[in-house]
Amino acid sequence: MAMDIKEISYKENDKLVDLLDENFDNFSLGDDGFLDSIGTLEGYSTSTSLFYISIVVDGEYSNYGLRQLEFRNGMEISFVLEEYKYE
Repeated sequence: MAMDIKEISYKENDKLVDLLDENFDNFSLGDDGFLDSIGTLEGYSTSTSLFYISIVVDGEYSNYGLRQLEFRNGMEISFVLEEYKYE
């Protein structure tokens, strides 16, 4: 699977959600605050699984949502489509 890599410049008071919206096609946050889609990734569900987008910051899964993340110069943010199987 090809990965889209973008280096995005920002100013001190820029908000991450705004930067992503301006720099990625198909960027969408749900009413619940979860990331519905970004670029070529899109969350969805089937009868057996939920596919959702995780946020990975500097190689670690984020404990924060996009609205709560405070970013700093040089940080790497990745978005990964994950699968949760219903039991």
